[in-house]
Amino acid sequence: MAEQIAVSANVQPGDIVFNCPRCTKSLAIDPRAAGFTITCPDCGTEVDVPASTENLADNLEETVLALRSRLQILEHRYSLDRERLGKITQEMGLIQAALDRTVSLLQDALEPLSTESSSNPPA
Repeated sequence: MAEQIAVSANVQPGDIVFNCPRCTKSLAIDPRAAGFTITCPDCGTEVDVPASTENLADNLEETVLALRSRLQILEHRYSLDRERLGKITQEMGLIQAALDRTVSLLQDALEPLSTESSSNPPA
C-alpha cells in the first residue's frame, strides 16, 4: 500500500523530481522519501519514489572507483592464473612424455616374455 507522503507543489532545493509513469505528472518530493511508494495526486497510481539524483551521482562515483579497483585486482589475478596455467601445461607435457616413455619401456620389457611364451607352449 502506498505511504501517505505529501507531494510538494513547490520544488525545493534537493527535492527528488520525477514523473508519474501513468499520467506523466511531474512530482517533487523530499529526498527522505526515496524508496517509498506514494500515490499520484492526479491519477491515484501508486508510484515508487526513485533515489535522489544527488545521491546517485555520489554513489555512482564511488561505485565506479570501486569497480575500477576490483577490475585491477581481477586483471592481476587473471595474469597470475594464466602464468600458472602455462606452467601446469608445461608440467603436464613433461608428465605425458614420461608416461609415454614408461609405457614404451614396459612394452619393450614384456615383448621378450610374450615371444617366449608363444614359442614354448605349456605342457
